[in-house]
Formats: sequence, C-alpha cells, structure tokens
Amino acid sequence: MLKLKICIPTISKIFGFAGIVRKGVATGIRNALIKINPEVARALRSNYPVVALESAIITHGMPYPKNLQTVKEVEEIVTENQAMPATIAVIDGQIKIGLTESEIELLAQSSKLIKIARRDLSAAIAQKLSGGTTVSATMFLAYHTGINVFVTGGIGGVHYGGELSMDISADLEELGKIPIMVVCAGVKSILDIGRTLEYLETKGVTVMTYGDNYTFPGFFTPDSNVKSPYIISSAKEAALVLDASKRLEINSGLIVAVPIPKKMSTSGKLLNDAIQTALINSKAEGISGKSVTPYILRNLNLLTKGESLRANIALIKNNAKIGSRIASEYASIQTKKSLLSPTKKNYKAEDSQSSIGHPRPVVIGASVVDNFARANFGDKSEDTYAGKIRQFFGGVGRNIAECLARLGCYPFFVSVLGDDLQGKLLLDYCKEAGMDVTGIEILQHGFRTATYSALSNETEEILIAVGDMDINEQISSDLLKKHKEHLISAPIICIDGNISEDAINYVLSISAEYNVPVWFEPTTASKAPKILASKYWKTCSYASPNLSELLSMCEYRFKDFSAALPRRKHFSSIDDKINFVAKSIQLLQLPWQFVVVTLGADGVLLVKDCSKYDSSPKQSSAMITHFPAVSTHEGQVKIANVTGSGDSLAGGMIAGLLKGHDVDISVKIGLQCAFLTIQSFNSVSEYITPDYLSIKNGSSCSY
Repeated sequence: MLKLKICIPTISKIFGFAGIVRKGVATGIRNALIKINPEVARALRSNYPVVALESAIITHGMPYPKNLQTVKEVEEIVTENQAMPATIAVIDGQIKIGLTESEIELLAQSSKLIKIARRDLSAAIAQKLSGGTTVSATMFLAYHTGINVFVTGGIGGVHYGGELSMDISADLEELGKIPIMVVCAGVKSILDIGRTLEYLETKGVTVMTYGDNYTFPGFFTPDSNVKSPYIISSAKEAALVLDASKRLEINSGLIVAVPIPKKMSTSGKLLNDAIQTALINSKAEGISGKSVTPYILRNLNLLTKGESLRANIALIKNNAKIGSRIASEYASIQTKKSLLSPTKKNYKAEDSQSSIGHPRPVVIGASVVDNFARANFGDKSEDTYAGKIRQFFGGVGRNIAECLARLGCYPFFVSVLGDDLQGKLLLDYCKEAGMDVTGIEILQHGFRTATYSALSNETEEILIAVGDMDINEQISSDLLKKHKEHLISAPIICIDGNISEDAINYVLSISAEYNVPVWFEPTTASKAPKILASKYWKTCSYASPNLSELLSMCEYRFKDFSAALPRRKHFSSIDDKINFVAKSIQLLQLPWQFVVVTLGADGVLLVKDCSKYDSSPKQSSAMITHFPAVSTHEGQVKIANVTGSGDSLAGGMIAGLLKGHDVDISVKIGLQCAFLTIQSFNSVSEYITPDYLSIKNGSSCSY
C-alpha cells in the first residue's frame, strides 16, 4: 500500500455543528433546541457505538485543571475502545450532544455555570444559561438522541435518613422510566446503598455488578457488603441484557455497576470517617438540596488529602473502558440483526412499509437495460454478421443499490422506468435481486425505459454505442420531495450523475439542512461537473470519479486547466496518475471527507483530508493512498464484464462505512465486490453477500 502526503492550501471545513434531530433518533425535542456534533450524528446513523458522558463532573465534580485533563482522557479511552464519545452539556441555552475542545475548556474553567438536572433543562434553555448536565439530564438527552449506553462516575440515590426527609435523587426516577444502560461505579459513597437498591427494585430497574464479586460496589471501594441482584462477567453479556430489554420494550433503565480496581480504591475506614465529618459540616453550614453532593466531594478531597479525587478519576476511566466495550458489543448485535433480516429473495413491496424510525441508506439514480452485441466480422451470411448478443440490467444508481442490497444494507432506491416491456423485465430482475422497488416510479405518457446498446468486434472493442437516456431527466426535485422523509433520516444518500441538476441541487440542500452525508458517483466525464453546478456543492461528503471525470470537473471550474496537466494518454505509470490526482485536488479545493479515484485495473487512489495531522495553521494536507486491484494466487482472472465493477466498488465502500469500518477497510470491501463483479455476466455479482463486510485488514486482498 503506497501512502503519499501532499500539502495543499487550506481546505475549508464544512462540518461545524448543525441542528439535526432525526425522526426515529431524537424524538420529542425540537431541532432548534439541540445540536448534535456531526461526528456523533454520523456515528448514530451508521450504527457505530456511541457513549454518552455527563458534564456535571466537569463543572461541579472536580477542580480545574484536573476536570479538564480527566474529561479529555476519558474521551480518549472511549475512542481507543472503538466507540464515539458524546459529552452532553447546555451552553447558552443550547443543548449540545458532543462537545468541541473549546466548549469543554469553557465548562472546565468558568465559575458561572449551573448544575442541570432534568428539572432544570427548561429554565436553562429559556434563560439561555450554561451548565453541566447531571445523570438525570444526561440520561434524558442521550436517550432522545438515540444513544443507548451512558458512562458516569456514580449515580445519585437515597440519602441517609431519606425515609424521613424524602431526599431521593432524581437519577432514580429517570432510571425508572428511561430505557438506557448506565455504566457506573455504583451509588455515590455518601448515600444509603441498601435503600437505594430497594428503591431501584420498586422502579423496575435492572441492576448488575460487573465481574465476579457478588456484592454491589461501594463507589470508592469495590465492596459495599450489600448483595447485588445480578452478576455479569463480560461486555458482551451486558450487551445481550440490554438487547433483551429493548426487545421486551421494558421502558426502564439498566445499571452496570463496575467495582473500582482494588489497587485504586480508597481505604474504607479513612473514607467513612471523612464522609461522616463532611456530612456533619454540611448540616452545620446549612448546605441542602443539589449543593450537598458537590460540597461533600470537595471536602472529601481535603479530608483524604487528595486520595478520594485520585480514586474518583480512576473509577471514571475504568467505567469508560467497560462502557465503550458494552456499546461496541451492542452495536455489533444490532448490525448482525440488520444483516440477517432485510435482504431476501422475492422481496415484497409491503416489506418496505416499516417506520422511517429505522433509517436506511438512499440511492438515487438511473435504471438501464444494457444490450451488448459482439459481431464476428469474418462470418457474414447475406447482410447479417454472426455473433453473440447479451442483455443485462444496469444503471449506475441501480447497480449501487443492488450491491448494497446484496450486502444486507436495505437501501431505499429512487429511480424511474417506462411503462413498457423493458421496464417490466428490469423491475422483475430488481425484485429477484432482493431490492426494495417501492421507490421506483413507473412513468406513463410514452416515456421509454432507459436503454443502452453497444456493438463491438471480436476483441470486445466497442465500435458504436447508442443510449436512450432521456427518461432520467424525470428524476427531479418534485419526484424526490415525495420521499423527503427517507432522505432526511438516511445515514447516507448516494446519487449518480444521470439524474437532473435540479434533483442534485435538491439532495445537496437536504444535506445542508439536515447534515446527511452525500456520495456522488459522476457516471461519465460529461456529467461529472453537475455536482459543481449546485450552490450546495461543498456539502457533498464523498465522490468516486475516474481520471477522465476528475479532469472534467477541473475543466468545468478552470477553463485553462487541461493545458496545465498531463492528458490521460501520458499516464504511463502509477506515479503519473498520483501526480495528476494531487494537482487536481489541489486546484479543486474540494472540502469533502474523501475522494476515491478509480483507476480500472490499477485499483484506486484514496484522497483523504488530513489537516488534523498538520501542525501548520496555514496549510492543510491531503493523504493519497494507492490500493491496487484485488489479485489472486491462481493467476489470470477471466473477465466477463467490467461495466458494473466501479458501481460495485462504490456500493461495497458505502456498505463498509455503514458497518462502521474505517475508510481503508471500506475501500478493500469495495475492491472485493468489484473483483467479484468483473467475473460475472451480470452488472453486479450474484456472489456478493454480507459475509464480505467482515473483511479484515489485508484479508482476501493482496496489498
């Protein structure tokens, strides 16, 4: 694998915060009230594991700079364990799901912040206040954003004497009505653990201890001497319990209590003495309500000479590690379900009528009947040449949708067909391939199904081709508006260059408003510039042009560009192609996540924006990685058809991203799908299955 880092002028960033409260993901909260970090939003759409983190621990749980250092380290631990951290807070009356570094620093340093429980959310928003969210508020917001696992230090509970004072944390009420898994070190050490567990039982909350200790942890100590209702021994076991709870629709929370490692725990006697002293002092000073816990934690740190703070930081980090693994296991369970259920033979239209609450990738593009005739010009009988004629069903968008369907990604495909024999044959084929055809519009009034016919000689060289593609212009914004609910809830939208400029502009406007990633497959050199004609072109996330299409995009923006770069006939080596692509990307200044340039038999070049690795504020860099085409140890592969290989590449890559793979692994999945397709007479290989989404780094590919 060849990697090349090339400096180019600064690429403007388009992925700032955007209000996206998705139907079926963040229900019940208006768009204007909540802003989800784009990285968190993409993770949620693609079923990548996300872990919610509270912010009251930053604002009220630790002194500066320990609070800042701790939250950064906790987010790092979540990332290292293959999950996405989503720290939640309220800033200037705006709910934030996933914080920037500057927002975390604001929370860590400011002294004018409030502690926000669920009861405080409305007032904080109305009065445009800022503060850290407690367990109860974080649970509420995480659940309504579609996050299933929440990691914190410890939960609130019943205070000593609570049976008389009714001093019971709101955390317990939320746990009784919000179906989310809370990973913690147990109940905060200043509380009555026994009565808290009794209260949780009344509320129907599933309580489990992680590990082999049959007692509930004591927060700063691994053992409280109170028996735990259940024991789980692994992250997978915890994820299975969460999955069972969801399937049973038990609308209450689950607690995974993780004992602090013994080597990091605090001396029991030292801690108990310090707690009693702090409680006495709090009463003497008239401290009450939500101010009690921060007061006692501050005093504990002083009374234990910093030992309680060190233990607190250690247990939070340990919880983050376990919680991330649980989130990852749960995401894997959900992905396996989706791969097993959606794609099947004899797909029925009514199967697609399920709620939009389960977001599906959307593909918009052409459906084409392809006819290929190979003439034997040495064998002529009267006015007819002998030869072979093949018909198969293609179209760039249709091919990508079929590939996604075969990989189990359940795409919603939008296209048009004529009310003719060709259209009926193509529609039947799509059904047989396991595709959802409910988004395909059958047009009346003389519209003909798109058809492509080509004539070649004995060596497969195409001599003449005719395309009847006028119907594709009917894929317009008016047609797409009928499917807006699918578009705004999609984890990704893929469009091909066959559709109208009006439709492309509409899709990109959806992307701009709802932060939905868009993949553009140019189709041909003449159609490649369509994406740049839209005023929203910068909101596109991915593109997969070949060299001719990339050159066409450059010529569209810069009329004299072609004279400044080598033409395709001068590309004698892979280095020539890399240099051409580097210059093209430098000139185009595409603010997209990545561009994958297809090279036919030479594989692909992946161009990623790598500015985050560059220390210079004035320059950003792009990394170009060469992925050769898949080869075999058995020697030459018999090529049956190359027309759908690029579309299979795109479909495989999109499926890889949806699965949660990084882009490099997704490229390899795409190349494997393309490799299978070139050996098939169909536009997309019938041998592509969800098993190919399990590809590991380097497996099945000679790189």
